[in-house]
Amino acid sequence: MRILRTLLLLILALQHTSSSTAEHSTSSLAGDAHAGAPTTPPPTIYLTEVSTTPSILKNVTLTFPPGLTTIIGPSGAGKTTLLNALLGVLPKSLKVTGRRYLKYGPSSPALLLPGDSLLPCSYVPQRPQLPAYLTARECVDFHAELLLPHLSKAERADLAVSMLDSYGLAKSADVLVGDAKRPGLSGGEVKRLQILLALILPQPVVVMDEPLTGLDSAAADKVMSVVDGLSSNRTVIITRHQVDNISGRIAALASGRAVFEGTQPELESSHGVSGVSAFVDLVSSPSYEAAAAEQARPADLAGAEKSKRAGTRPFSNPLRQLRVLTKRSLLSQWRSRSSTYIKLLTNAMVGAIYGVLYDVSSNNQGSVYDRFGLLSLLTIGTLNLGLASTVRKFPEEKALIKTETRGRLFSVFPYFLSKFVSGVPVTAFVSCVSGTLVSKLCKLRPAGFPTFIKLLSVHAVASESLGLMIGSLSPSQEVALALFAPVTVLQVIFDGKNLSVENTPRALRWMQDVSLVRLAWQGLVINEFEGQ
Repeated sequence: MRILRTLLLLILALQHTSSSTAEHSTSSLAGDAHAGAPTTPPPTIYLTEVSTTPSILKNVTLTFPPGLTTIIGPSGAGKTTLLNALLGVLPKSLKVTGRRYLKYGPSSPALLLPGDSLLPCSYVPQRPQLPAYLTARECVDFHAELLLPHLSKAERADLAVSMLDSYGLAKSADVLVGDAKRPGLSGGEVKRLQILLALILPQPVVVMDEPLTGLDSAAADKVMSVVDGLSSNRTVIITRHQVDNISGRIAALASGRAVFEGTQPELESSHGVSGVSAFVDLVSSPSYEAAAAEQARPADLAGAEKSKRAGTRPFSNPLRQLRVLTKRSLLSQWRSRSSTYIKLLTNAMVGAIYGVLYDVSSNNQGSVYDRFGLLSLLTIGTLNLGLASTVRKFPEEKALIKTETRGRLFSVFPYFLSKFVSGVPVTAFVSCVSGTLVSKLCKLRPAGFPTFIKLLSVHAVASESLGLMIGSLSPSQEVALALFAPVTVLQVIFDGKNLSVENTPRALRWMQDVSLVRLAWQGLVINEFEGQ
């Protein structure tokens, strides 16, 4: 734990140094400018003849003018798919046709967005993706430090105070976000914090997927008051499943088709219904869908110019990303240090078991045989513990990382490097403790102790890195756990003792060269028997 505390202090000292430098180069607080209204006027967004294969969206043509537009429709109508098509983030399994246009005023030319480019906007996902181990204030500071790198530490603090107060989160500023395992902010507070973070870098377009999901009526009213406030100077697009009364414009979908555009009074008047819920029930009728689909009309966008692709690179440089992400990772480890204690206790217990069973101080044949076996078990056990502790880490955070990288906070490489940098001290410390117990209790060669500890620590770090790699390549925790056993078995089979090179299929002989168990075991054996 001293190692974690020391690293945190070092990073904070570096942060203070860079902040002091920034204070001399920045003349005034930019918080109000960044947290307030966007400098670009809100555009009108046009979708024309958008269809997907497989057929989820069918020739959808819609207009989203400045202000609030709510996309409604029954379950399975294609609301989320439409939102993803608008954002430009549809999966590769879906082929999309159609066009997206932006028009920033009556006199400005329409801009045609390239088919696979991202819509420049602030995006709020349906399920809030926030680190559970940070407070609301720390979340704001984290985003501001990466999105607004020119701000000093004091300016970021002022920005956090201002924005948290504006969104009704001042009293909860120092409360952890929390999750199912630890208490934290309420559902409504988490949703408002997610919206706040999306708006640290103000964009003229805001897109929200089901912002009221899982909220009670009081929390939903607070979130909608925030949404209504944003729509006064932005183009705001949201989806809603359960609806009653809707302010602003409505875009209705049914079975993948656009069936209505307009306001709620227009909807009730044209369809003879009372309330939006009654309309949603009505558009579930197949006969209505067929009649309404003919009302779709393309927008007049003659002479549209091709827009430049929206930027995808993070706003801060890789070194800043690495520093901020490492600080966050270390803070996470410190606040969940009980898992580190358990890891330390587990390794100490395993080391004690080896110490009870093995005494290899003599040089007879039995002792030599036992030393080979002990070192083999040690490398296999270290691999197992390393993989088990990290194989689920990335799948657990994948949704969060996907949201943050989409928001251009950081790129993937600094994230993985930060995990490695923050994990090495703890892993090395745990390996030193367990390795010391094994070496002293089992009476391994005293002269080889320093190299023994180094080799064991490197093997532990490599094992955890392998676990991170498996997790990053797995689409879910279930897949990562399913890969855990075969990867371990292959590492053990190709450790150089269980299968001879002659009997190994030629196509698989390379696996001996990448077996962590084999490499670590050979190094430990050479170290143990050196000079004997």
